[in-house]
Amino acid sequence: MKWTEDHDLTLCGDVLLQEPFKYPKNSKERGEIWGQIALNLNSLASPIFKVSKRSVGDRLTLLQTKHKEKIREEERTSGID
Repeated sequence: MKWTEDHDLTLCGDVLLQEPFKYPKNSKERGEIWGQIALNLNSLASPIFKVSKRSVGDRLTLLQTKHKEKIREEERTSGID
């Protein structure tokens, strides 16, 4: 599946609603939440998703990493420490 900005925004919105990070890492509850997020996304008509609970977690981690790098770069170019 090729991720677009619409896919990323939809994923982030669902993560905000489901709040998987309120449960401990590697807990059963957190895994169930990631599974529910994947089911929700796969049931959408637009944009079309074909994801697993592992892939949504991995994609969110990638988006977080890219955002942190972008912020770091902006701070470095603006001269703010």
